[in-house]
Amino acid sequence: MKCANCNAEIKDGSIYCPVCGKEAQMISGYSSLEDDFLHSLLREDADKANENENNHKVLTAENSQKGHKKSQSMPIFITVLILFFCILSYFYYYFTIFFKTVSNFLYKIIRIVEMNNSIFMSLCYISR
Repeated sequence: MKCANCNAEIKDGSIYCPVCGKEAQMISGYSSLEDDFLHSLLREDADKANENENNHKVLTAENSQKGHKKSQSMPIFITVLILFFCILSYFYYYFTIFFKTVSNFLYKIIRIVEMNNSIFMSLCYISR
């Protein structure tokens, strides 16, 4: 209960205010338990509001960190993708050259074998 004159706290059952000495005014139908209950409800609401605000700050911080991580991972992904295509084009180019060289080599061998075969056949024909 509070003093009506100085607003100081008066203990339950006291007749006079310990600060100003004025007589405590009793209000009919007033209970200090109701006052305590209302104060506890207000404290709970304030605690919930603070908790929600703290959770919002934590979520905002986590989301900004996630966004920062995403923005960091995107250039890395693009770099890896470009590197992959460079390596792929390198192998394509050199395998193409390799197969052209091999095919030219095989073509020359086949031509030599055909020439030798035709020479052999000519010699066989002449020797008859």
